[in-house]
Amino acid sequence: MKQPKLFSLLKSPGVSWARRGRLEFQPRAGSASSPPSLITPALLTPTTKGTVPHITPDNLDRLLFATNRIQGAHFCLEDFVENIPNVPIFGYPKNSLPSNIRSLNQLFCLPETIPTALSLRRSAFHPLSKSNTDQHLILDTSKGYVRFELNKQLSLFNTIFQSVAPEIFLAPMDLPVAGLKKAPGKSRTRSIVRRNQLWLSQFLTYGHQTNIFAPLVTSIDPMEYSCYAKFLHVNRANVAGLAVYPGPDGHQNKPINYYLQELASLNQSTHSKKTDNDQVGLVEDIKFISELPRYNLRPCNSPHEILELVSKGMDIFNDDISVKYAEAGIALKFQFPVVDQTSPEPFGINIWCDRYRTDTTPINDSNLMEYNWAYVNHLFSAREMLSTILLTIHNTTVMNQVFVGIRDCIENGSFDAECARFRQVYRNQDGTKLYNEALRMMEEHRTKTFTY
Repeated sequence: MKQPKLFSLLKSPGVSWARRGRLEFQPRAGSASSPPSLITPALLTPTTKGTVPHITPDNLDRLLFATNRIQGAHFCLEDFVENIPNVPIFGYPKNSLPSNIRSLNQLFCLPETIPTALSLRRSAFHPLSKSNTDQHLILDTSKGYVRFELNKQLSLFNTIFQSVAPEIFLAPMDLPVAGLKKAPGKSRTRSIVRRNQLWLSQFLTYGHQTNIFAPLVTSIDPMEYSCYAKFLHVNRANVAGLAVYPGPDGHQNKPINYYLQELASLNQSTHSKKTDNDQVGLVEDIKFISELPRYNLRPCNSPHEILELVSKGMDIFNDDISVKYAEAGIALKFQFPVVDQTSPEPFGINIWCDRYRTDTTPINDSNLMEYNWAYVNHLFSAREMLSTILLTIHNTTVMNQVFVGIRDCIENGSFDAECARFRQVYRNQDGTKLYNEALRMMEEHRTKTFTY
């Protein structure tokens, strides 16, 4: 599935490093539809067991895909590998699939027009209490931890790439057990870099049918990536993008372009005598690695974090917010750009509050106008499944409208000014307090004793 030019810039970075681009994928084998594409900054919707949580495929197609409210979908093998080696998705060799099944979209009943991304671990994955090894990756499944043996299972990825090839495959990343709240030690850092390179090299052997994104942990000093930088240089024809895990705020948290330029320069730093060819090679390396699309893997719990990463040059995100807030009983209401700075929409509404028990205001969503907040409050109080369905549809719409606004602001050059306005208007509303309050009220409601 390789193509000469996967990613092209539509709007180069301005004052910040925010940029607008387009990913053009090749046509799927046996598909009559046009090739999928992705305009960045893009927001992909994570799935669980191949489906968007709380939404049935018919509603997903009718309410979200038909109105272009979802740009793409993210799948993870962590949802399917609890019964290794009897993994259902590995049991779909190309020759045994029905003739009309040639992509993840068809396998999971999604529209052919949207791109798909596949990874081993879930969106918003977290470090586990068990450590990875060079040959084993620890996965968190529905049956507990599973040791995924890369050597034994790797050849099966060739089957996946050939039969239901995703547009993007995110190579696995090694993370410290304690996470990245602080910088890992030198020994652990070397292990991270070595394993990321080792695993990437193994997947590049089988990944000629898809676009592989190389893992990169930017909280690590670029000097530790000297061998990895040379590896990327040698395999530049097979690396389609970067799967980036940014460090926490305040630690190596510089614009990604600066970090990538330092990384590219490592190819030339070991030579004591520079030649013209070295300088030309350095420029080419910087251009190559800077123009790769970047897929953010750090969980974002608020739009403030997303805007910060967009301003630092990130291109693709997973929607880790919509379902999380919907399950807590929160309807997102923020907007970007802020239309009315004097009286903006609140960050979100806590449907558990008593005032929404009698609020007959219709939901401000073209697909949900027949419902009002009092009805949603009743659904949550009665623990009806429809409650999270409605809020998931609503929140997904809000998040994708935010990304439409982000792309428009980058295009017209107002992104930095609008970010400043957004931070000013929502300076005390990052969602954390609202989310914790909703969880507390939900727990109180569940433990309440009813007297009949």
